[in-house]
Amino acid sequence: DSGAGIPTLAAVLDAIPPAVAVNVELKERGIAADALRHIERIENDVIVSAFEQSALDPLATPDRDYRVAF
Repeated sequence: DSGAGIPTLAAVLDAIPPAVAVNVELKERGIAADALRHIERIENDVIVSAFEQSALDPLATPDRDYRVAF
C-alpha cells in the first residue's frame, strides 16, 4: 500500500497538457455540474461520456458545446 490517495478531477486535469484530448466519464447522475466547473477552466478538447444518458442531460443546453458519448 503506497498510502497515496485518489487524485481529484481538478488535479488530474491540471496534470494533462492542453494538447491532449480528455474523456471525462460521469459514473453517476448528479455530478455533471461539478465536473463542468472543472472542465470549463481547461483548454483541452473534452468529451464527456456516461453509461446513463440522463447523466449527460445537464450538458444539453444552447450555451454549452460539449461533445458527449453515450
